[in-house]
Amino acid sequence: MTTTDATPRPEGGALRLRYEGVSCYETTAEAQRLCLFTDLHRAEGGAPPRAALTLRRPLAVREGLRALLELAGLRASYQPADANTYQTYAAWRRGLDPMITPVETTRALFAFLAEHDPAAWVGCDPTVSLSPSGLRFELLEPEGRLYGALTLKPEAYEAQPGSAERLCAQVEAGAALRDGLARLNTATPVTLLLGADPAQAAAGCAGEVEKALPAPLAWQRGYTQLLAAATLSPRRVPLSRMDLYNLLQQLRLHADPPKERSGMRFELVPGRAPAVTLEPWGWRLTGTGGAYRGPRAELIGVWDRRDLMVFDALLPYARGAEAVILGEAQPTFWVLDCGDFTFTLAAMGFRPNNWSRGLLLDVALPRALPEALDARALAALSAPRTPTALAEALGVSREEALGALRRLTQAGRARPEVTPGALEPSFEARELFVGFTPEASRHRDDREALAYALVAQGRVALTRSELPTGEVEVQGAVTEPKAPHMAAEPSYAPQFQLKEGAGMRKVSCDCAWMKDREKQKLGPCAHAQALWLRCALDDAARAAELAAHPERVERASKVFVRRDGDVERSRAVTLRSRRLEETWEDTGAAPRRFHRVFNTVAAARAAYFQRVADLARRDFMDASVSS
Repeated sequence: MTTTDATPRPEGGALRLRYEGVSCYETTAEAQRLCLFTDLHRAEGGAPPRAALTLRRPLAVREGLRALLELAGLRASYQPADANTYQTYAAWRRGLDPMITPVETTRALFAFLAEHDPAAWVGCDPTVSLSPSGLRFELLEPEGRLYGALTLKPEAYEAQPGSAERLCAQVEAGAALRDGLARLNTATPVTLLLGADPAQAAAGCAGEVEKALPAPLAWQRGYTQLLAAATLSPRRVPLSRMDLYNLLQQLRLHADPPKERSGMRFELVPGRAPAVTLEPWGWRLTGTGGAYRGPRAELIGVWDRRDLMVFDALLPYARGAEAVILGEAQPTFWVLDCGDFTFTLAAMGFRPNNWSRGLLLDVALPRALPEALDARALAALSAPRTPTALAEALGVSREEALGALRRLTQAGRARPEVTPGALEPSFEARELFVGFTPEASRHRDDREALAYALVAQGRVALTRSELPTGEVEVQGAVTEPKAPHMAAEPSYAPQFQLKEGAGMRKVSCDCAWMKDREKQKLGPCAHAQALWLRCALDDAARAAELAAHPERVERASKVFVRRDGDVERSRAVTLRSRRLEETWEDTGAAPRRFHRVFNTVAAARAAYFQRVADLARRDFMDASVSS
């Protein structure tokens, strides 16, 4: 990988990108060129690495790039929030000369933003990385919820003599490139120029351009955290091209009803073809891409289904697909296999402003500081390696290698590649952002940092109580360190209610932050976050302990579901000390409830595990919330 000198970033985590022109499409009677300009801040000696690649399937690559840039365009158009700024922007647009060049247009836009709206966030240009293992374009859309990656294998192109073997940088991807891709065809050979020379660009597209992008640190942090989710243990669901086509057709023909549960439920039974049900219509599809090979039967919901429409134009080139599911309301990776290239769509599973879900993901993916092993692991990632292969190369355990890969990914220095049919992802070195450090990205903001500190210092106590509605109310007592001017340590009482399905409502606290409505728009106070963090850490610790010592279980609950034709059968089994409760719910029948009381907790526990094993043996799917 090309080494770079990290350029200091201004306050607020802004990215400053400098290009020799705007990326464009150029055609002559003999050839077509896609001229892609890369960030000069990554260049050594002032000139960026350059590579010329002749595409063997230009139309497929065109559609892949258009699908990728479509993600960036979801929220990338500038729309001022302030009314006065909007009026100024509208007047600026009307006064813009329609005959100016693309370079001048880009310069004028960023000059306007610098003067009138310097905090405007319209997303970041894609990152391109070239190595002997292939060519990759990747980006995260401005909201921070969807990640896209286009990976071309070496057989998808032919490198021309003198091309660089390795490069990694942001690539300019403005309107000129988007318009040019629509004109690309197969009449003449197509060459992809990375780090293009300004002399090769179309008229009006050459000339230095600078972009000041006030990238929120939380956005950059979420980017790396989403990629790091590939290190968790997933469920891999094979789908055929026709399965994906049928899903997209159903979504295209039916709008989501307002205020209805809209998601897709995966029915996963080992050895059987996976089934997908689209809610709320109850439309069910049995997959034809192969049998599910997971360890146990499960029912898992995924909510980011409308985002799959980005695959629409790529279906003619697809051979198959795979959904890599981590859990309910957790990241999901959708991988479209197109032979010599793949397209990956990763969805966060929740909105980036959903702080409670974000903290749950952080519990599963703690952001640790670099360790000595990381440098050795990074040196070994000059070629793609799986966690198992990296462990063998470094002479460490797989868990240690996976930890190093996770830390490198969270630091933006390694990139996971989820390959259809592979048992584990492969990782390769690349620098996502210049100057991005693990130390600065450990927490989203100061309130979250304080929440972690309060939990680490043992300043958070909580009590749980079950309400008649079935919800769980969590009340806390949080004390902060005493300031010099205070007589005693301040104490606060945050609380919230947990709904069925791990949702949250009625978050409150008696601190000054939560009494200020304007501050509440920025998120909850540190005390509420600390209470939720303590609650999540306690649940994770309890689950780990019970998995290691099932003989200590006194309270547990499982929900199982099985479909027999049009009838869906649900079985909820709950252990409450010496009491074992069970609820049966079948489609079209009234619910039935049973309970048994045992003389000892041990007897009730044994009956609970026996009942759970019996339901699993009868192909009932575990529908308990997975996180």
